[in-house]
Amino acid sequence: MSFTKQILGNWKKYQIHIIFLILFLIFLVFFQKTTNKEGFEATPSPTIASSTTTSTTTSQSSLYVINNFPKQDFVKIWEGLMQDMNYISFWQRKPLDGYLPIGQISLMTEVSATIDDLESSEQGGLKYLVKGGILPIDFEKIWDNKHLTDQTPVSIWKVIPPTDYCFMSDVAIAGFNKPNVNNFMCLPKSAVNTDGVINNVLWQNPRPTEGEDANVSPPNSVSVWNIGTDGFYLARDSLQKPDNRSDKVFSLKEATINNQENDPLDTGKPLRITLMI
Repeated sequence: MSFTKQILGNWKKYQIHIIFLILFLIFLVFFQKTTNKEGFEATPSPTIASSTTTSTTTSQSSLYVINNFPKQDFVKIWEGLMQDMNYISFWQRKPLDGYLPIGQISLMTEVSATIDDLESSEQGGLKYLVKGGILPIDFEKIWDNKHLTDQTPVSIWKVIPPTDYCFMSDVAIAGFNKPNVNNFMCLPKSAVNTDGVINNVLWQNPRPTEGEDANVSPPNSVSVWNIGTDGFYLARDSLQKPDNRSDKVFSLKEATINNQENDPLDTGKPLRITLMI
């Protein structure tokens, strides 16, 4: 059988199927043109959005503050006897249910300090615990007393907060290891005032003697300075005032202090902490 006769034979056998297939294709073309004229459109292909990086920040409204003065929740971090026979001590508030301290206070006393020496008007930084801020990134050591054999170990650290955040003080640790970032809370700068000042010196080691050049610090020197109005402090690895850190003196805005979390057990009322004395 020739090739031509084979094609003709197949055409006669399948001509009805072929004709229906051609008619169906014509119908599809006609239907597509008709729907386009009536305003129907095919679903557009999905596009891949470009990847962008956005910084996560905490707005002031998402901060919650506990504002009270429960002395039984204050912890003495370290205490030492100074050369003038007064005592220097560092204090911190215990964390509570996700609320963390925003700074430490330093206290100078004539005898070993107790919680009864703490006053809300002078050491007001202990009043505050905060939830909703951001943990510190790291710590940078300012000074330690490894060279002193007559004192228990202590080291003082500068807190490194995330960009646009701040911490209210330096941090003292009874030892030489770096502090734990999970123990402190940084605040957005939008939640604080920046008009604080560096006040008086609380501790200088070694203590300067009369006639010494006030601009010269012996090796391993340290000084601790009261800042602002809440008893927070800054330290420096010299005997001189840390004027280079005057932009790190903050105070809480009134709106921040008043932003208290509602008590889930008492709808609409600020969260209150029961004092267990």
